[in-house]
Amino acid sequence: MSLSLLQYPAGLIMLAILFCTPVFCCQQVLGIADFVQMNVRNGGASGPGLVGEPGRQ
Repeated sequence: MSLSLLQYPAGLIMLAILFCTPVFCCQQVLGIADFVQMNVRNGGASGPGLVGEPGRQ
């Protein structure tokens, strides 16, 4: 007695998550990369370190 993964509702949800997660993660990584490049262009990376880092008052 076995159910095919495609006939089992939870299996369909698992397959949908399995195939959608890499696409979502890829979009997030690309978005973060764009944000970092924008921050560097705007001078966010050229100043002194963050509060709490050595050398920052």
